[in-house]
Amino acid sequence: MKKSFITNFLISKHAVLFGMLCCFIFSEILTSNEIEGKYIPDIQSANSSNEFIVGYSPSVFRNINLSDAKAASKILLQTILKHANSNLKSENVIIHDLIKNTDIINKKELNVITMTGIEYLAVRNKVRLYPLAVPAVGDSCLEKLVLLTRKDSGIKSVSDLKNKTIIVESVVVEDNLNILNIWLNVLFKRNKIEFKKNRLTADIKGGSPSRIITNVFFKKYDAAVVLESELKIVSELNPQVGKELIVLSESKPMLLAISFYTEKQKKAEDHELLTSAIFKMHETAAGKNFTKLFRMKKFVPFMNEYLDNISELYDEYLASQKMKNRLR
Repeated sequence: MKKSFITNFLISKHAVLFGMLCCFIFSEILTSNEIEGKYIPDIQSANSSNEFIVGYSPSVFRNINLSDAKAASKILLQTILKHANSNLKSENVIIHDLIKNTDIINKKELNVITMTGIEYLAVRNKVRLYPLAVPAVGDSCLEKLVLLTRKDSGIKSVSDLKNKTIIVESVVVEDNLNILNIWLNVLFKRNKIEFKKNRLTADIKGGSPSRIITNVFFKKYDAAVVLESELKIVSELNPQVGKELIVLSESKPMLLAISFYTEKQKKAEDHELLTSAIFKMHETAAGKNFTKLFRMKKFVPFMNEYLDNISELYDEYLASQKMKNRLR
């Protein structure tokens, strides 16, 4: 395995890892339908009771491409299928613009779907979903966002970011409901700074956390937003980064990705086998290698309180958007 491949994976966020596992949990191939480089679901050809269909939002994949995800999950997939003793055919589909395409879920053709916490909050009143599992990294299933800058930048608070450049993942600029985007909106509102997306610079070269962080370290940008775990990993690899960068603000710990089972899966005979396979995967040799590679511990059952902080943030964001629209 190439060094660059391992490095990119080590700095990936556990939300990505979780989405990847759940999306590939019973699937070996991507859907063959591809239009303009985007995979789309072919529900009509995947409606057999002998098929296990997993859907996911592309937003759960951060800094990783699907080909690499497929390769990394192959060995683990074989172990899980063997553990579940399943003869089901498998298929997985990417649902672009999930919030506007909830009808795909409502058709009850999907067995499992993985999405971000924000996406779930946006669609939970439109579809019936049953929370299944979340990833545990260390002793927590939650993650903080951090806004960082150099110590010698002259930026001492969020208020000092007026007219400054902030580098983020490209998906943040593209997706209004990305958690980093929403947090920045709320953070700027609290500090009475007008939030302008053109102030955000997308890292178009792949968006790896290490590159985003080092761009600030080498003074190419004034600030950046990454996950706390990503900053820790980069600082461990390069201690000088930890010495020269400071955190201006951090979010409350939040759940970034969740896997759900649908009404169809709830009634399926293999339902217990699925949940057992997910929660016991870390006990297998392949599962241990997988969790070690991705610096995670295991998958644990979802709990309602995991949504508390992200729900609070989302409600504050919606309130600020309503107020903004009234003032127009």
